[in-house]
Amino acid sequence: MMGSSIPVVGTLQDFPPLTAQSVRYAIAGLALLVWLVVSARRAGSPLVIPGLRDLVALVGLAATGLLGFNLAILLAQRDAEPGLVGAVVGAAPLVLAVLTPALARERPARAVLVGAALVVIGVGVMAGGGSWEPIGLFFAGLALLGEVCFTVLAVGVLKRLGALAVSTWCCLLAAAGGAVIAVVGEQDQWRDPTAGEVVAILYIALPVTVLGFACWYTAVGALGGDRAGVLLGLAPAVALVLGVVLGAQSVTAAGVGGVLLVGVGCAIGLAPRRTSVDLGVTL
Repeated sequence: MMGSSIPVVGTLQDFPPLTAQSVRYAIAGLALLVWLVVSARRAGSPLVIPGLRDLVALVGLAATGLLGFNLAILLAQRDAEPGLVGAVVGAAPLVLAVLTPALARERPARAVLVGAALVVIGVGVMAGGGSWEPIGLFFAGLALLGEVCFTVLAVGVLKRLGALAVSTWCCLLAAAGGAVIAVVGEQDQWRDPTAGEVVAILYIALPVTVLGFACWYTAVGALGGDRAGVLLGLAPAVALVLGVVLGAQSVTAAGVGGVLLVGVGCAIGLAPRRTSVDLGVTL
């Protein structure tokens, strides 16, 4: 879902980006809220409302992993080619493989490190790099930070609220914050979206954000941020494959090699962990 959004977002190049993002998160947040309310009623449990501690984490998540990430990508591409930006952001799996266990005061898993490294190399091969200015590299680094925060800041709050509640409240917070920023920064650019832009916004709001976020945070809760982070490499791989299918890109050796490296890296990083069994036998 995340990978399929990349070519769709390209159709919104002429629409005010901050406005598009705030509308996206507003639609997604309301849809998730309905889902959350219905789920609570069916389970006979109260609606999950974040406490102050959770709210701080959710605000940070919305500011960095959602709004900050999208804004940094936009600014980075002004002074750096998309390939370079993609390669920098593509380092997120390796950062998560090291940072997530470190925050839990644990040693990184060797298989996850190897898998994440292969994924990062694969994404770099697919992206291909490109020219850049220092300010472009700086904003690409901020985008990488936002991508990491999207997972790291959710780990603790996921245990308390659950994937659906985290997805709901971070989207609603991002919608509110994005609306304020859009009013300040894009009020002279406002216009009605075209029919194609409406379809694109609805697509990235509903399947990509609603289902994508819920699935992602469910995966992070079940696998841990380090192992789930390996899967981030699938987004550019899926985008590349879809680009070829839609005729927007051609098949290249670098593209095929990059996709294969990402696939191998995911397989290694997500391999079942070995467990020791005490047979109760003394030799």
